[in-house]
Amino acid sequence: QKFASNIYKVATDSASQFDGMLDRLRQNVTNIEELCDMRDFCNSCPNDVKKLQIEIDDNIKLYEICADFLHELPTDTLNARWKMVGAPGEVLTLVDKVKKQLEVLEQQFLDTQMSQQDSLEEILTELETIVAGFAKHDQLNK
Repeated sequence: QKFASNIYKVATDSASQFDGMLDRLRQNVTNIEELCDMRDFCNSCPNDVKKLQIEIDDNIKLYEICADFLHELPTDTLNARWKMVGAPGEVLTLVDKVKKQLEVLEQQFLDTQMSQQDSLEEILTELETIVAGFAKHDQLNK
């Protein structure tokens, strides 16, 4: 019984590390800085998953030991195993989805930037015309 509760704790601890990654991947990106941060995070995820996969593989061996000795584990412990086993795939799938969303967002941000740049250039041209008109008033004593 104690062994089963330890296995449950190990599995839920492993899965919770992926929960943090999933939460981060689900955050909304509202500006170009956040987009760059999210892209960097997405690029780091495969290596992080690879490191955590080693821990998962070790934890699976504990489940296999129980099966070898025909020790029946509680349902929540078995569910924790499958959540732990599925977590890497869930993270990597979400990473791919987020990367595609980031590409679309990046284009939107660039389009907005270009539009704002065009507006700024129009304003600067208008200001140049106004400032050039000030030259007519070179005699201040009149």
